[in-house]
Amino acid sequence: HRLPVWTFSCGLAGVASGEVLDPERALPVLRSVDPIDHVTFRGRLDPAVLGLRERSVVRTGSAPEGDFREWDRIRAWARGIAAQLVEHLAV
Repeated sequence: HRLPVWTFSCGLAGVASGEVLDPERALPVLRSVDPIDHVTFRGRLDPAVLGLRERSVVRTGSAPEGDFREWDRIRAWARGIAAQLVEHLAV
């Protein structure tokens, strides 16, 4: 019996243009898990909590600093999962 799985990732790539791209390196894992749904949410970048190496990587990629999390969108996605689980358990 297969358990239902939903996955998400967080990223900052493309925030300036309004789009967040799924990280390429996550694709093999996603394929192996075979989620019902996968979504990528905008994240948060606070250089103050990063180590020296992480800050260097961020600078090279010119990622924008700030909190871009979309709490309403995240909650709506989670509510959708809850509704699907209710349906799944009813079967």
